[in-house]
Amino acid sequence: MDSISKFYKIFTDCFDFIPMSIDVFERKISSCHMINEYADGEIIGFSAVNENSIVLICIHPDFQDKKYGSKLLLKSEKYIYEQGYRKVIIGRSDCDLFFGAVMDNFSHRFFEKRGYVAYNGCLGMYLKSENFDYGTTTSEKQASTDAVYSVCNKEKFGELLETVSLVEPKWVRHFKSYENVMTASVDGKIVGFLLLEPDADTLITTADNKTGLFRYLGVLSENRKKHIGSGLMIHGIKYLADKGCTDLFINYTSLDQWYMRFGFKDYIWYLMCEKNLGDI
Repeated sequence: MDSISKFYKIFTDCFDFIPMSIDVFERKISSCHMINEYADGEIIGFSAVNENSIVLICIHPDFQDKKYGSKLLLKSEKYIYEQGYRKVIIGRSDCDLFFGAVMDNFSHRFFEKRGYVAYNGCLGMYLKSENFDYGTTTSEKQASTDAVYSVCNKEKFGELLETVSLVEPKWVRHFKSYENVMTASVDGKIVGFLLLEPDADTLITTADNKTGLFRYLGVLSENRKKHIGSGLMIHGIKYLADKGCTDLFINYTSLDQWYMRFGFKDYIWYLMCEKNLGDI
């Protein structure tokens, strides 16, 4: 069995509620430095490190509660320290595999006991595209706005980036082209946007489905509370469904009540935590 297959087997044994296929898993960890833990010469655990983030740490269930996890965490922290970092973040990185310590299987407690401090929390959510009801109250509210919704084109890309920068400058780097961006315009001016990914690698992506990902949604402050965000979601859902996406996913949000209005359900909860490193 090759290393990726071993890692994937340990991963699925630790997180048996996540159906992500092995090829997606391999792509997710491809940019990570892998640190292994052994017992009797066999790999029984690993961590995936990206810069100063521990993206993933797994010990096979048969070897948990035997201090292997603590040893692996210390090795990971030491590696991060040797790369010049003085803080470790659990989960969140450009790999977008996990966004924190997973709470669904109580793995966050492992980090809390070892000095990690929570600074935020978030969750991932999902929806079967066939289950979306276009006749909901949300749709009626969206229809009452004056906004016009359309997929961004090349001529509007500069204006789109300007709007994104006004909402959140950190997001601009994620808008690499005008493709797959739903926009909301009022009087011809872009006032809102939603970045979509029609064929995404997510925790629920398998060989048997096609997953659409909702990434960055924003509306200019002066245009909020007018149901423009709802309109972007409704048109975004339809856009991804038309692209053949059977499943829809939101990687990272704290607005679970808002997304539930569209039929999204909770999938995975994270505790986002970090630890300052002393001398190792």
